Amino acid sequence: MYRLNNYEPIVISSNEVSRLIQDDASAEDILGFGYERGGHAFGVWSGTNWTRAFDAATQVWHSRQSYGQTTWRAQHSIKAFGKPSSATS
Repeated sequence: MYRLNNYEPIVISSNEVSRLIQDDASAEDILGFGYERGGHAFGVWSGTNWTRAFDAATQVWHSRQSYGQTTWRAQHSIKAFGKPSSATS
């Protein structure tokens, strides 16, 4: 995974995230989206049996899961009514 710093790509993926993407049986189906919450911008990617989120403010990756699942059910986020987007599920 990369992020842009002006026009310069910066690697943000950890070894774990790179391995999850490489080993995913359905890598072409990996879903990504972004959202903002509490002054933090997040990039979220979900594969076959994993979800990882990158916090742009702290530069830290973390796992996301919905109750009883290995993935996070959230898949999309929108900004509406003048409020920042937020993903919860």
